[in-house]
Amino acid sequence: MARNYTVQVADVHFQAVTVSIGVDNRAWLCSVVYASPTPSLREALWSHLTNFRQHALSPWLAVGDFNEIALPTEVLGGDFSEARAARFLAMVEACEFMDLGAIGPTFTWERRLNGRRTIAKRLDRALGDISWRHNFPEAYVENLARFILITALYWFVATQRWRITQVAPSASMQRGQRILLLGL
Repeated sequence: MARNYTVQVADVHFQAVTVSIGVDNRAWLCSVVYASPTPSLREALWSHLTNFRQHALSPWLAVGDFNEIALPTEVLGGDFSEARAARFLAMVEACEFMDLGAIGPTFTWERRLNGRRTIAKRLDRALGDISWRHNFPEAYVENLARFILITALYWFVATQRWRITQVAPSASMQRGQRILLLGL
């Protein structure tokens, strides 16, 4: 049976792009996030996502590099900011997200000095609302080693016959910034 798929850009922020994905007569939202390494700019993203929640009626998944840790156990050898974590978790709660967890390595970012890991953090994650979780109960997140992830992405693009599409910058994006989307 042939399925009808649609993908439409629903929202663009300079730190996240949200698309509406339709399969037959069902739709859900997916936000792909690359949060700024600058804490004050991340705060703008938290506000944006919280405001977007007011209009997001479909099941919603947000994935990517949030550049923030939520718990002291998500950092090794570095500082934990309780205040920043509280602001991040306030956004998670306001958006009615739950952390989908992950299998594989705990830390998704590390800094090395002379070949030795000095700091490691869990910055990448997937957050979904309860509606999304009910629609995709068997979905899981797996943290892969960098080489495996890149290889898997190339395999996915090649086998699914997807192409990379560049989206023109919007007024809310910083100058020179581009967003790449995979599309059929």
